Amino acid sequence: EFGDYGQGMHYLAGVCLMVLSDHETAAVLRKVNKEYIPGHWAAEAVGFATNAWVIESIMQKLVPDVAAHFDKHNFWPDMYMQKIISGLCVHVLKFEQLYTFLDDFMEGGFPYLIRVMLSIVTHFHDRLLELDGTKINEIFEIMRMDQRAVDISDHKAILAMARTYDLQDQLENLDTRRMETYDKKVGPRLKKAPKEATFEPCELCEKGKPVWFCDECA
Repeated sequence: EFGDYGQGMHYLAGVCLMVLSDHETAAVLRKVNKEYIPGHWAAEAVGFATNAWVIESIMQKLVPDVAAHFDKHNFWPDMYMQKIISGLCVHVLKFEQLYTFLDDFMEGGFPYLIRVMLSIVTHFHDRLLELDGTKINEIFEIMRMDQRAVDISDHKAILAMARTYDLQDQLENLDTRRMETYDKKVGPRLKKAPKEATFEPCELCEKGKPVWFCDECA
């Protein structure tokens, strides 16, 4: 139905099916994929990359010192936001906090994800600025809220902050900002990417693309 697939859809479906019917789960997936984060659940996740850079541009306005710190060390948003804004914290939060996150996300949509990311940055503000380029792994763990770097009290504080985080005027003209961000950050990368599909060659001739058959045809 969606014409593409990303693992984030699989994660959300599994969690939803624990508490919802098949039809209700399908309705949630449609809402999320078509309205809230279109283009995140795709093999070539252009929507995700664009939205990640949009959030980074908002970070530049509201938490400029952390944004500058990340930029200095080439720590890009499409490197560290997957688990939060595409995987929707399924591999990050305990169930109690996860369902709180998902309830708030279903009510607030993409702007809620912006608030969560900015809440992470704000909550760990001083700690992030203390970590330099030799500690990128630790910055990565914090921004993904990995259990090695973040505990349940941090999760609770971040989710509470996200509910009331003041984005000021940063949600105005969001669609225009997405288009500008795509043209500046995402489009040029796509143009540089190889256009021909790669494949493992046939084991016999070591040249041609192998052809796969179903059990009946084989």
